[in-house]
Amino acid sequence: MAISDLFEYHRRTKHHPGRFARSAGYMDWDNQPDPFRTYRGAPRVALRTGSDEGGPDLDQLGVPGAVDAAPAELDMVARLLFHSLALSAWKAHASGARWSLRCNPSSGNLHPTEGWVICGDLAGLEAGSGIYHYSPLHHELEQRRPLSAEQFDRLTRHLPPGALILALSSIHWREAWKYGERAFRYCNHDVGHALAAVALSAAALGWRAAALPGLSDEQLGQLLGLPPRQGPEPEHPDLALCIWPGGEAPPPPGWTPEQEVLDQVTAADPAGVANRLSQSHHEWSVIEEVAHFCVSPGGGQTPTLPPGRAVGNRRLPARPVLRGRRSAVEMDRSRSRISAEDMACLLAALMPWTSNIPLAALTAEPATHLLFFVHRVDGMAEGLYCLPRSPGAEQRLQEAMRPDYLWLPAQGVPDDVPLRLLAEGDLTDLAGAMSCGQDIAADGAFAVAMVSELSRRVEADGPRAYRQLFWEAGALGQVLYVQAEAAGRRGCGIGCYFDDAVHRFLGLQGEAIQVLYHFTVGAARPDDRLQTLPAYHHLK
Repeated sequence: MAISDLFEYHRRTKHHPGRFARSAGYMDWDNQPDPFRTYRGAPRVALRTGSDEGGPDLDQLGVPGAVDAAPAELDMVARLLFHSLALSAWKAHASGARWSLRCNPSSGNLHPTEGWVICGDLAGLEAGSGIYHYSPLHHELEQRRPLSAEQFDRLTRHLPPGALILALSSIHWREAWKYGERAFRYCNHDVGHALAAVALSAAALGWRAAALPGLSDEQLGQLLGLPPRQGPEPEHPDLALCIWPGGEAPPPPGWTPEQEVLDQVTAADPAGVANRLSQSHHEWSVIEEVAHFCVSPGGGQTPTLPPGRAVGNRRLPARPVLRGRRSAVEMDRSRSRISAEDMACLLAALMPWTSNIPLAALTAEPATHLLFFVHRVDGMAEGLYCLPRSPGAEQRLQEAMRPDYLWLPAQGVPDDVPLRLLAEGDLTDLAGAMSCGQDIAADGAFAVAMVSELSRRVEADGPRAYRQLFWEAGALGQVLYVQAEAAGRRGCGIGCYFDDAVHRFLGLQGEAIQVLYHFTVGAARPDDRLQTLPAYHHLK
C-alpha cells in the first residue's frame, strides 16, 4: 500500500447522495458482536463503583494546581475508569430489549475500543503490579500479566513518580458489522472519544494524561499480549497514555521502554482466553489493509502545550457531567437555543492554548478545525463560522475555501478564540441535508463540520497521521459532548455525512483539507418508551 492507496481508501469510503460507502446493506442481528471483551480464566480484581458527589468543578480541570492529586491507590484507578470508560446507565424497552450506555461515546453504541491499565503495586491492589484489561460490564480488572516490582520499575523508568499507563486498542469488527468499509474511520473516532474521556477523568482526580507516541504499535501490542492481527476479529493496539499526579513533571518527550525490558516482561504467555464476539463474519479486507498501513512505528514526540486556564465560572461539579454524558437521538428545535455565555465556554474549551484538557493527550499538533452552522445561539447571527485551531491555519483555510467568505471576527467570544464569520443566513436545511438528510443537524443550536489538513499531515508524519486526525476529531467531539452537558443540552456525533457535498459547499478541492466528522448540539427530545436503569444494577 502507498500514500495514494490511503487516499483512495478515504475516497472509496465517502458517502454520496444516492450512494453510500460499501457495507452489508442490512443488519445481521444473529451475528451482532458482543460489546464486551472478557478473558476467561484471567484473575479478576473488582473495583469500587464510586460516587458522583464532591470533586472539582468542570471549569477547574484545565487549571494547573487547581485540583489536589488523589493518592496513588487502587481506588484512584477505579474512579479514573468509572468516570471515563465505565457503564453510565442501561436503557430498557417494554419489548424486553435492553442495552448499556458508557461514559465514552461510540459510533452506533458498538464500542470497538478496549481499555488497559499497566500499574505498580498500588495500595488496595492485592494482585500486585501487572498488566490488566478493563472490563466495563463488571467494572473490574482482568490480570493478563503479573509484574514484579522490579519489572514495573524498569518498564516505566523515567516516567513521573507514581505514574501508570492506560492503553487503548480497537476491534474493528464491532463497527464493520454495521458500517462496512467506513468502520475504520469510526473506530478511530472512538479512540479519540476514549482518550479525551480518560484525560478529563484524570484531571478531575488532580492527575494528568499525555500520549506516549514514542512507543510503536508493535511494542504496545507485545506489551498487552494481543495476538497477531489475523482472523475475523483482530484487535489492534492504538496508543498508550501516561497518567501521573499533576504536581509531578511530565514524561520526557519520545519516551519508550527498552526492548530488552519488553522482551523480559512479555516472555510468558498472557493469562486468559478472549471470548469470541460473533459466530460468523463478513470480511472487509480493505479495513485490515489500511489498518496495517497506518500502524505507528513509534519515535513520535509528545507535543508541548502551554498551561491551560479556566474556560468559565459556572461552578458545575465535573463528575456528574462526565458520567451524565449522553448522545441525543432527536433534537427539539423549540428548546435548542443556547446562551452566549455557554457558547463562549464551549468555544474556549476547543482551543489548545486556552484549555489543554484533554487536548494535551493527543499525539500531534492541532490540524483539525471547526465549521459551525449556527442556528440558535444568543448574540450570534445565523450563518457559517470557522474556528481555526493552530497558528497559520486561518490563512491556509482562507486560501483553500471560497473567495467570497467574509472572515470577520465573531461577536461575543473570548479575545483569544479566533472564531470568524464566513457568511450570514439560515443554513438549517443545508446542515441537515449534508448530514445524510438527518434532521438532528438542523434542529439543534448549531451543527459542526470538522475539517482536517489531511495531505499536509500525512506527508509530514506518514500514514499514522491518518488515524491521529480521526483521534483529534473524536477528542474534539468529546469536548463538545461535555460542554453540551454543562450547558444543559445534549450533543450527538454524526458519522454519516456527504463528504464531497460539504467540500463543494466550502469550496475545497483535492485531499488537502477533508471533512472527518460532523456534530450537533441542542435540546434532546426524550423518548418516553424507554426506561433508564442504573449502570451497575446487575451486580447487586
